[in-house]
Amino acid sequence: MIRRLVRHGDDFALILDREQLVLLGIQEDTPLRVRVEGGALLVSPEPDPGRRARFEEALEECYLRYGNALRRLAEGPDAPRAP
Repeated sequence: MIRRLVRHGDDFALILDREQLVLLGIQEDTPLRVRVEGGALLVSPEPDPGRRARFEEALEECYLRYGNALRRLAEGPDAPRAP
């Protein structure tokens, strides 16, 4: 896809299609990380700092709730069962 910059006051702007924004999970208020790597301009949504913590919390809850069942599934049907 080829895009051209458009004038925005004294600066220039790159217009992105709504479909691209949806695919990237970008909304109007999403902070964006902009960097240059090798001759390419890379634009990506800034990761949510609390997302990893929420994931770890949910994972721990899953282990507590389903840990024994998951362990039995991993061991397979022929593994001895604890009394």
